[in-house]
Amino acid sequence: MLKGSLFPENYADWLERIEPSEVRSAFVHLVGFAACSRTLTCHPQLKGESGPIRDFRFHDENGEQPFSVIINKQSSLLFYFRPPATRSHKYSLEEVQRLFPGAKNPQVEQWTVPLTTVSDVERLWEYLRAQ
Repeated sequence: MLKGSLFPENYADWLERIEPSEVRSAFVHLVGFAACSRTLTCHPQLKGESGPIRDFRFHDENGEQPFSVIINKQSSLLFYFRPPATRSHKYSLEEVQRLFPGAKNPQVEQWTVPLTTVSDVERLWEYLRAQ
């Protein structure tokens, strides 16, 4: 579910910054899936000291942030499994890497998944729903 009162202007601003049309479509689908979630609340937020990072945050019922996605250099989306998700044992890095060969484990208890197409977003959302 979207938290409508938190930074609503960011949706349109961020969409305009994404240059490849397929990545724009992927972002729209991801926001749409997030809006329909019964277990997560979501909102866009700028962060970062060395420059604004466009971070779309997913919070669970406990207020923890298990997932987020950033617009990565305006040409792709980078989905993060944050520590609340990786520690939960509901998700498997091996399974994520099987579904997304570009998935990485860049930091302890954090995985990243590059998303560039609507198909990527659909595959990710189905995986998250199945867990």
